[in-house]
Amino acid sequence: MIRLVRFFKYRMSLFLLLVVTLQTSQLFAQDVKINAQFDSTKILIGDQIKFRINIDQPAGTMVKVPAFTEKIADKIEVLKVFLPDTVKQNNRLKVSYEYLVTSFDSGEYVLPSIAIPVTTGAGTDTVQVTPSGLTVIPVPTDTITQVKDIKPPMNTPINFAELRPYIAGVVLLAAIVWLVFYYLRKQKKGGEPVRVKRIEPPYVIAIQELDKLRAEKLWQNNMVKQYYIRLSEIVRVYAAERYGIEALEMTTEEIVESLRRAIVDEPTSVELVKHLLTLADLVKFAKANPLPNENEVSLLNAYQFVNNTKPVSMGLQQSDEQDSTKEDNNQEVFKS
Repeated sequence: MIRLVRFFKYRMSLFLLLVVTLQTSQLFAQDVKINAQFDSTKILIGDQIKFRINIDQPAGTMVKVPAFTEKIADKIEVLKVFLPDTVKQNNRLKVSYEYLVTSFDSGEYVLPSIAIPVTTGAGTDTVQVTPSGLTVIPVPTDTITQVKDIKPPMNTPINFAELRPYIAGVVLLAAIVWLVFYYLRKQKKGGEPVRVKRIEPPYVIAIQELDKLRAEKLWQNNMVKQYYIRLSEIVRVYAAERYGIEALEMTTEEIVESLRRAIVDEPTSVELVKHLLTLADLVKFAKANPLPNENEVSLLNAYQFVNNTKPVSMGLQQSDEQDSTKEDNNQEVFKS
């Protein structure tokens, strides 16, 4: 009998403890206030409003709000999730969760209840929150108003600020044109005439170079090798420009052979070149020392080769002048 009483007391104690725990949990859950609502109950289709979940809870209580990332409900889309806003007053916390939402389908939407777990020291309970409804209204269309043409451009007056860049550009262009005309006019009045350099034919250049070589008197000053280097170079350049052969890159034998093919009617001139270039090779490479008479004859041969092979299309007067020049040059060579 005593055992039965003890067992009955034990069972009653457990029952009372369970009742007290449940009541305490309900009290804690009832102490948490939660509401969920939209900023407005009506919006036009595509408009954006905020959906808020406001919680008033004791400090130390953990309330777990569901994460809405894409939709609050069917056809109500979440555009942006804001960070929770928490304000502490005395021993309580006020937490606000905000979501920017919209809807692209018209209609009346009733949101289902949201189950929010609330955890306290006494345990975990669930609070059911029923959000406010939302009506999405389609954009009204005006079927009475007639379609109108596009408005023509408005005539706006032109002010000075708009014309300023164009005026500055015109003034600058006019100044540049004036300066160019002024410079050309000044050049025409006081400037020297522009001299156009005439391109001399190869034989004229060759005669001029031979005259310079004769005036330098190289072999008379014991510079025999330099004399023959210059003399052979003048003859080679003239042959290259007159007959289009690579005389500067050829040997003496190659130059003579090329001239024989090019000057069929002047074999004597070819022999003059052969004698001149052969003697120049002996001086340059074999250290030969020609006699003074041979030096003079080499220069004379060069003059004669150039004059004999110049173009025959010249006028009679110019040919006579060249012949007289040649005779004078020959006489001066022998006099020197």
